[in-house]
Amino acid sequence: MGELRHDVDPAESPLAGAPVAAPPAPGCSVEATRPNPAEIALLAERLAPGTEIYLTALPGRTPDDHLNRAAALARAGLTPVPHLAARRIASRADLAAFLDAARRQAAVRQLLLVAGDRNAPLGPYADSEALLADIVSAGHGFVRVGFAGFPDGHPHAGAADDTLALLRRKLSRARDGGLEPFVITQFGFDAAPIVRWLTHLRDAGIDCPVRIGIAGPASPATLARFAAKCGVRQPGGGLLARLKLARTLLAGDPGLLLDALDRAGVADGAFGPVGYHVFTFGGLARTLDWLAARTAAPHRQFG
Repeated sequence: MGELRHDVDPAESPLAGAPVAAPPAPGCSVEATRPNPAEIALLAERLAPGTEIYLTALPGRTPDDHLNRAAALARAGLTPVPHLAARRIASRADLAAFLDAARRQAAVRQLLLVAGDRNAPLGPYADSEALLADIVSAGHGFVRVGFAGFPDGHPHAGAADDTLALLRRKLSRARDGGLEPFVITQFGFDAAPIVRWLTHLRDAGIDCPVRIGIAGPASPATLARFAAKCGVRQPGGGLLARLKLARTLLAGDPGLLLDALDRAGVADGAFGPVGYHVFTFGGLARTLDWLAARTAAPHRQFG
């Protein structure tokens, strides 16, 4: 990680007094991987103040780039939520420098922890659980911490029960460390595994807020490419399931999935505090147009 400026007193920062975001809950957040100034202005214009904007931890991305975009989002009145990829952090000193700079320079109060896509860790953190331990002990003034959920499973994850036990342990350790935990899921195309996963989660007594990952409107080729890259499984079950997937991909409209989740009771609170997290694979402007249309349509609200 690069050299970071971390000698600014919070009271002297231009972001001092910036509002702390409300907890992730029913509603919508947006994944804006690497927004440029024009895109940040568009986000601020089209979304409610305080909307959570997640910044992906891309391979090769410098900490300064991550922080600069987070600070720009905060100045625009939005809530930046940086991803931290455990296996790409080279040292504990690098982690401490990033955490301190994120709080001071960009008013960051919540983080999303992921393992990262490296097979071997670059430094001392093999997974998000190890990363969490040092974040808790660092005491940098963060309020909330998020973890990834995988309703469709994950190529490198173990059995579903083992994955659930690991998630439960991380949520408990976050709470013990004074952090409010939440879960953001990988995107998917089929409502059935999402509903099963939510049911399993709540039946196990895990009641934290959840945001369901939704792939925003995009071309079939783009959706298929990101699905393959992220290990999203296509629904099984034979020809009917494949036809349903083809219909979703060809439509390029996540409304089909949202309608199915609404019918299952997600929007009505049947699964507790559940909202949505929208990935902008088809472009930020296109996603924002779709969000506006979806929100404006009767009986098609987020959350």
